[in-house]
Amino acid sequence: MNRDSEQPDRLPLHPSANPGNKVAALKRAKTRRPGRFLAALGLTAVILAAFAALLTLPLQAQSLTTFVTNTGGSGITDSDRFQAQSFETGANEGGYTVSQVDILLGDVSGKSTSVSIKEDNGGEPGNLVTTLTNPGTLTSNQFNTFTAPDIITLDANTTYWLTVNEGISSDRVFVSSKPADDELSLSGWGIGDGSLHRTSEMDSWSNSTSSLMMEILGTTSTDATLSDLALEDGDSNAIPLAFASDDYEYGVS
Repeated sequence: MNRDSEQPDRLPLHPSANPGNKVAALKRAKTRRPGRFLAALGLTAVILAAFAALLTLPLQAQSLTTFVTNTGGSGITDSDRFQAQSFETGANEGGYTVSQVDILLGDVSGKSTSVSIKEDNGGEPGNLVTTLTNPGTLTSNQFNTFTAPDIITLDANTTYWLTVNEGISSDRVFVSSKPADDELSLSGWGIGDGSLHRTSEMDSWSNSTSSLMMEILGTTSTDATLSDLALEDGDSNAIPLAFASDDYEYGVS
């Protein structure tokens, strides 16, 4: 018995094969391919397209905006104390994504620091929101840029705190400050009049009449809610998915 009759789904390859037999064999091969395989391919394509759309949402499509700054003029350089500065966000419903914070530092020679954003807890720093990433090299008497390591979105109309030097046991950097005048502020944003300081993390915070010389930059966040998305299981049965404005990751199995 020849191999063509044993395996009818393979096209004859020998030179004497009849062209009409090739067409017939091709038709048989097509009709015997499983429909489920094609349905699975279709579902995979739909899932990939859906998640490609999620990944391309314009969360940070616009250029950086200065939310609030207290940088102009001259200030004073404090000692290497622990510092905390309050600020208020504006009214954008989607919140604000922080990208970087610039802080004027005094003496940094042989010193180290840390910069964090914290929630408000009755007029002083509370729970940690994020710890910013230090620049590769600290520079004395200049603004140093500390960047957000992740997508950090701050709520609208909310008070937060920027803390400097927390967790640094010794040889902390000096931080510059001056009276706050909100020189350039996005609508609704502001810096607290005055700041807090302490010489030990075991001490209570004390008030200072000056505010840190700093600026906060980022982008205005948009609502990540999708209005509609349906997956097909291969038999035209819709699989609904629910989306929320504050969720950025979804899974499908």
